[in-house]
Amino acid sequence: MKLAIFDIDGTLADTNKVDHECFLQAIREEFALELTDFDCSDYVNVTDSGIAQAIYRNAFERLPSTAELVGVKKRFVALLRNSFNASPASFRQVPGATATLNRFLSDAQWSASFATGCWSEAAILKLNCASLPWQQIPLTTSDDAIDRCSLLTKAIERARHFYGVRQFERIVSIGDAAWDAHAASLLQIPFIGIGRSSQSQSEGKIFFVENYDDTDGFFRLLESASVPQNIAENAHFA
Repeated sequence: MKLAIFDIDGTLADTNKVDHECFLQAIREEFALELTDFDCSDYVNVTDSGIAQAIYRNAFERLPSTAELVGVKKRFVALLRNSFNASPASFRQVPGATATLNRFLSDAQWSASFATGCWSEAAILKLNCASLPWQQIPLTTSDDAIDRCSLLTKAIERARHFYGVRQFERIVSIGDAAWDAHAASLLQIPFIGIGRSSQSQSEGKIFFVENYDDTDGFFRLLESASVPQNIAENAHFA
C-alpha cells in the first residue's frame, strides 16, 4: 500500500484567507495584543501551536499557559464558525478535492492521510464546512506536533496503525506552501505542490498542479513526484 499525506488549508480547502484573518483576530483578542498582521514564513514552526507560542513569547517573554492557549483555540474556532455562517463561500474546497479523496477511499493501492498545521477542532470544522469526506481518513494536527517534520512523521505512524500496514511502499506529501515542501525535503519524501507556481519542475524539483480536476492525472503524478530539493522554509511559491 502507498500513502498520500494532505495538508488542508490551501491544499484541499481554499481557506487560507479566512484562516489567517480569524487566527489573527483570536490572537489579538485573547492575548490582548495590538497586532496588525503577521507573516507565517517569519516563524520557525508554521503551525497554530508554533505561531501562537512564538507571538506570545515575543510579547511577554514567556510561553503561554495551557489555559491561555485553550482560550485562543476556542476563540479561533468560534470566529471560523461565525465566518462560515456569514460567508460559506470562504470555505469552498479546491476543485476536484472531494472526487480525489473519494478515489482514495476505494483505491486498492493508495491510501490517504491528513497532516495539518491547524488545531484539531479548527481542522475538522474546515473539512466539514468545505464538504470534504474526512471521517474515514486519519487526521494529524497541531495538537499532535508543533513542527512540520513531526507532523508528517506522526501522520505516517498514525496511518500505519489505521490501515494495518507495517511499511508503505511509497509516501507522497501534498501541500501548498514552501514549509510543506521544506519538511518533505528534510524527510526525503516526494512532494506535490497545489496551486500555481513560477518554478518549473526542472528548476525547483517540485511538481505542481493547480487543483484536482484531473483525478487520473493526479494519481499518475503521485507515482512520478520526486523529493523537493533546495527549498527554503520561508520561500514563497508564486
